[in-house]
Amino acid sequence: MNNLIDLSDTLKKERLSLNLSSGKVASDIGISRATLSSFENGSGKISVDVLLKMISYYGLDLCIKNAVSDKTSRLRATRYASKKDKKINRFIVFCLEQYAEHANIDSASAYKTLKDYGLIQVLKDDYEDLHGMSFTYLNYFIDEYLGVRK
Repeated sequence: MNNLIDLSDTLKKERLSLNLSSGKVASDIGISRATLSSFENGSGKISVDVLLKMISYYGLDLCIKNAVSDKTSRLRATRYASKKDKKINRFIVFCLEQYAEHANIDSASAYKTLKDYGLIQVLKDDYEDLHGMSFTYLNYFIDEYLGVRK
């Protein structure tokens, strides 16, 4: 089975388990109900930005793993254990979106860069110190960590 179909099916099941209508979810994350429906049914695609918003909206975490047995990447959405974890996930999504806009790159590239440099973990570990900071400071913090001079 296709990894994207696995993910869309997982997200649809999560929406239904939370007793949320597709119209409400679509409206809240800023897409049409038809787009959400086609994604959930495995026939449509959404951007990484929308995917991250949806995962955060449901209070899930996106884990990207490389399966050793068949050498394929697998996407798995899992429920965070606590309210604090949900807040940290939303914070990381916020940082990714803000940094992508700041650096004038797409969200997938921002995620890859931050992940490659270990910044996703830094944001998780330093959540208590960073979550109250302005997005201007956060962008400065990320630029400094990456060694970007502006």
